[in-house]
Amino acid sequence: MTMKLETLRNALRYYAISAECDDVEREYVFDALEEIARTIERYDDREFWKSAAVVIPQPTLIDLLNELTYDDYGRLARARNNNLSFDVYAYNIREGHLPSISYLTNEQLHDGYDLINDLWHDNENSGDNNADGTFRRN
Repeated sequence: MTMKLETLRNALRYYAISAECDDVEREYVFDALEEIARTIERYDDREFWKSAAVVIPQPTLIDLLNELTYDDYGRLARARNNNLSFDVYAYNIREGHLPSISYLTNEQLHDGYDLINDLWHDNENSGDNNADGTFRRN
C-alpha cells in the first residue's frame, strides 16, 4: 500500500476519533502519531512529507534488516569476540552502513537485532559463517 505520508498521518488522526477505534487501538495510534512527530523533527523538509509512504509489516521489516545488515553484524561481532551489543550495532548501521534507515525507531531496529543476533550465533555454532563473520553463501 502506497500513500502520501501526510495522508497516513491524517488517516491515523481520523481513526483515533472514530467510534471503531477502541482504547487499546487508540493508544497504538497515539504512539504512531508521536513517532511521526519525532520523525518530522528529524526530517524538517516539507517535500519529504509529500513523498509516498509504504506500510511494511513487522516480519517483513525484520527480514529486510536481516538481509541488509547480517554481514555487518557479523563483521562487528567478530571484531568484538563474538559479542555485539545493540547500541554498537544500531550506531554502526545508522551512521555507517545504512544512514538512510535512521528513521527506524530503536524498538524496530532492536527487533531486527534480536533475530540477527540469534541467527548469527546459531550459524556460528554450525560453522555457517566465514572467518570474517559474514554468512557463508554456497
